[in-house]
Amino acid sequence: FFSHEAILHGCRAPASMSKRKRDDSPTPQACEASEGSAAENSVKSSRVDRELTEKQAASTEGPAVPQCEPVKLSELKFSKPLSGLTDLPRKACDKCGKRRKYYCYDCVLPIYPDYHACSLALPLQLYIYKHFNERNSKSTAIHAGVVSPDAHICTYPDLGCDLDPETTLLVYPTPDSHALSEVPDLPKFKNVVVVEATWQQSKSIARDPKVCQYTKVRLNQHRSIFWRYQDKDETYLATIEAIYFFFVEYHNAILAGQGATTKYDGEYDDLLFFYSHMYQTIQNAYKADRTLEFTKRSRLHAEYIRYDEDPLLKGVTAATATTVATPSTASTSGGNNAGQPP
Repeated sequence: FFSHEAILHGCRAPASMSKRKRDDSPTPQACEASEGSAAENSVKSSRVDRELTEKQAASTEGPAVPQCEPVKLSELKFSKPLSGLTDLPRKACDKCGKRRKYYCYDCVLPIYPDYHACSLALPLQLYIYKHFNERNSKSTAIHAGVVSPDAHICTYPDLGCDLDPETTLLVYPTPDSHALSEVPDLPKFKNVVVVEATWQQSKSIARDPKVCQYTKVRLNQHRSIFWRYQDKDETYLATIEAIYFFFVEYHNAILAGQGATTKYDGEYDDLLFFYSHMYQTIQNAYKADRTLEFTKRSRLHAEYIRYDEDPLLKGVTAATATTVATPSTASTSGGNNAGQPP
């Protein structure tokens, strides 16, 4: 299958991965192999479906978690138009000299700072604890570091930062985690930690003696639109999605605590700027050439590419940008002065 990463980075598929026409006549060997693959896929699909059923059943035993729809990209308010990223060539990073497309994922620096937000103010200092085995090139959490000076990437286990447990939140689902609306004295917190790792790797980070002292919070359930296959159900979010939804829920929890009737209105949408662009790039590439194939290893991924009108993109006009007002919750938390980048 043609790699989504190749599409995002403008690479050609190697000869061994060249696109295959859907009406090609398969050989007997291919038919035999495909039957075996179908059986394996059926087993995997059944396992994912079973996990989803078990997860839904388990959720009924504890506190009810509200069901949410995926973020609608057409409703996001970016400070710069997405169309600005169209056809930008690769360019050398000012720091390391490597040629990158939109940002340098190693230096966490923008390549074209005039085409997207670079100074997004967050109400808390964001610390991303990234497992050392996670590749920078595949990390969506890097997006936060590129658009906001309040986001800091720390490589676990050499974190290089010492956060106060009394004023630090950890976004991690555990039996003792709380919804943000349930956290006492929420405005006192200055930092939030998000883990960038596989689910298996994240367990070792969450069990770290220092990390486990942080106040654990969980998010409401949200549906992911992540393009990379995972053997989990669609409520398992990409890291940048988790970061975005955290700040949306935090914003609303602070406003609710102040007795305000208003809600989130796009203050931190720029966090999803690159993510939205990549989603659209992948969708458009497959729509333009329907001979390109993608994994259908479970029913959750079989209809990922939306050949008809995409409801998530309905009404998107890439040339239009909405200017977002200064976040109203930034002054309530004092987070912009808390902690120093590692």
